[in-house]
Parts: sequence; C-alpha cells; structure tokens
Amino acid sequence: MRLGLPGIGLGNGSGVIPAPSTVSAVSAFWRADIGAAPAAWTNQLASGDFAQPTAGKRPTVVASLFGSRPGVRFDGAAQGMDGPTTGSVITASAGTIYVLAIVRSITLDAANIYQSDTIVTDASGDWGMGLRSSTGFSSYNYDGTIDEVGPAAVTLATPRIFRWRHSGGNIYQRLDTGSETAGAASGDTLGTTNALRLGYGYTGANFFAALDVGAVVTANAALSAADDARIMRWLRWYGGI
Repeated sequence: MRLGLPGIGLGNGSGVIPAPSTVSAVSAFWRADIGAAPAAWTNQLASGDFAQPTAGKRPTVVASLFGSRPGVRFDGAAQGMDGPTTGSVITASAGTIYVLAIVRSITLDAANIYQSDTIVTDASGDWGMGLRSSTGFSSYNYDGTIDEVGPAAVTLATPRIFRWRHSGGNIYQRLDTGSETAGAASGDTLGTTNALRLGYGYTGANFFAALDVGAVVTANAALSAADDARIMRWLRWYGGI
C-alpha cells in the first residue's frame, strides 16, 4: 500500500498540514509534486494510477504553476489521462471527488454537460464535472437520465477547488469553500466499471479541457465536516488559495 506523505510544509503558518490520504474514507490521492509524469501519474494510495500510453496525448508537468508547486497541464486539444475504474474510488450510491485546478480557457457551450469541456468523468460519461463557456462549472450523474447541478461561474487563470458529491440519492457540487449547491435528485450511478478520466470526455476523442491540475482526491464513503475541512486545508495550501 502506498502512503501519501503525512503533511508538507508551513504553507499558512500552521505547521505540518496532514495530507488527504490521512482521512480514512479517501480512496485515491494524486498530487503533482510527487509521482507526476507525462506517461503516468502515481496514486499515493493503492487504487491505481493515471496513465497515458500514447505519446501525442500526454499532458506535461510544469513547475511553479501553483505558487512554487508544479501542476499537470492538459492542452485542451488532445491530452488526457485514464485512471482506475470508477468503482475502485467511489461507489454507485456515494462518493466525493475534489480536483484542484486552474482553468485556462473554456471552448464549448454544449446543451449536454457531458459534452462540454471535461474536468473529470468516466469512460462512458456516467458522472462527471464539466465546463460551459456561457455558465461555468456544473456536475452531473447518470442513473438512466442525466441529472445536473450547477452552474457556478469560474474565474480563469486562478486556482480553484472543484468538488462533486453523490449522497442520499442526490448530486451536489461546490466551488472552493463556498456553499454547496443544493442537490438534484439522482439515483445510483449507472456504471462503475469504466476508467476514471482526467482532462477529457467520455468519447475519448472530444471534450478536452485546458487545465492545470495540482491534485485529485476521491472518497468512497461519507465525509464528516472535519474530514472535508482537512482535505480542503491541504488543497488550499497546495494551491496557494
């Protein structure tokens, strides 16, 4: 089992900040300063890595995107990574996903959120976070029909923390430390056997996002307010938010 470092640095004068992997419900944790490379991004837990075997589709790792800290850059045109199966990081009825990212541009304005610039989804588009140029960030879940919650306006070229949550038969979202958007009714995620995708959409050929990603965190059980605060504290530290 891989273990994320317990904490890093003195980012806000508060001493060592525990990494998200110290939260028991966290099922996967990727951080751009440890194990990130164009061909593969190492998961700090044992649930599987992100990878891109095709050279022309690989993102780049760029130093000092989040203050002095690196990020994984997706070009918005052809780059994306596939990770472990959805079912290894969330369940059909519950889960939380955080993505620390800088959105550089938004190109699409699709009626269907799953056909928008994609932050994260799975290989069949059964859930995810997308970006529309007209409205910003929205989240969705597919239980036979697409249920969407949002939108939230996104400031470009600024570190933001995007959170998708599915719990109690509802889909929720939150941007940074703001209020969580009221849930839209949504049953179990239809499929959880497809690969997690970062930076591009379910078709594998479209819906690329121009993103710089500092970290991805997933949880496969309900998080307490204290656990959420611990994860957010680390993400804010890494992102310089």
